[in-house]
Amino acid sequence: MIRTEFYPSLSQNFSELLEDADDHNVTIKVGENQNIQEFHVHSSILKARSPYFKSALSNQWANDKKDKMILFTKPNISPPVFALIIKYLYTGIVDLTNVSSSDIFGLLVASDELILEELFKHIQNYLIEKEAFWLNQNLVKILLTVSRLASCKQLQDYCHKSICINPEFFFTSENFLDLDKDIFLELIKRDDLRIKEIDLWNHLIKWGISQTPTIKQKDVKKFTDANFRNLKKTLDPFISHIRFYEISSKDFYNKVRPYKKVLLLTLYEDVMSFLMAGTEPRQKRFPARFSPYQHVDSESKIIRRLHAAILSNRIKDASQAIAIIKIQNSEKVIGGFNASEL
Repeated sequence: MIRTEFYPSLSQNFSELLEDADDHNVTIKVGENQNIQEFHVHSSILKARSPYFKSALSNQWANDKKDKMILFTKPNISPPVFALIIKYLYTGIVDLTNVSSSDIFGLLVASDELILEELFKHIQNYLIEKEAFWLNQNLVKILLTVSRLASCKQLQDYCHKSICINPEFFFTSENFLDLDKDIFLELIKRDDLRIKEIDLWNHLIKWGISQTPTIKQKDVKKFTDANFRNLKKTLDPFISHIRFYEISSKDFYNKVRPYKKVLLLTLYEDVMSFLMAGTEPRQKRFPARFSPYQHVDSESKIIRRLHAAILSNRIKDASQAIAIIKIQNSEKVIGGFNASEL
């Protein structure tokens, strides 16, 4: 017998059920402060479509009832995002037309919380493929969120790779000083971070001072011994991952020496001996950082590192792929070819 599926009409019927939910038995209030909206839905549909709601709307959880109506609140999900989720649960459709990038990202986070694996995978891929520019403009905020989502490995890798290709853009962003310590530490450990070691040191010092509330002034010449002790506590996890032996003697003297009190004396003297007398290092010496993207000229008139990050991520993991991107507000077209299996 030939099998025929009528999913479009089924989806349409359930859409009408959502729009005219006169027999609903659940009221879900989402959002907070002045941005609150109520959704009237059916528990049977939500429990069938979402493992989260299957538990949340069970008799054990759904104790808040009024006139046999289950009352449920989700203040951490905004109304626009929840509207997309409910539409998806009822119809299997997600329409991202005219949806802001931040709401699409909110949809990713919400779909993870509600255990909507199909939707989560789709949104994660969509962000990487369609929202690359927005992602690169908001890496600090995004990394802070996705680093807490175990299922978001693909987007985590995308962010890390983008930063390694264009670290200066990331480290000079307005939100950099708010970067989580563990995320920063993971970045500093990477061998493929395309940045001069002295520049990384400068960013680390700037971040460390901002993370040390007892330091009220930026002039290191005015630091007290207590200031240095507190800064040392902040920077201790990072120091062993800075490749001081790759810093020139001039930069070390001018930019590292003023902060010598945050370094172990044995490390400081060993680096000074290496730089000034050429002696063999006694401390562990990491190799110089290497990036496969070093051929991208930071002064290029054709392609910037931000574009290189987007292009590289577009053809990532493809055995044979061609990527062509037109730069916004420009007649330039750039492309990449991955022929790893040819």
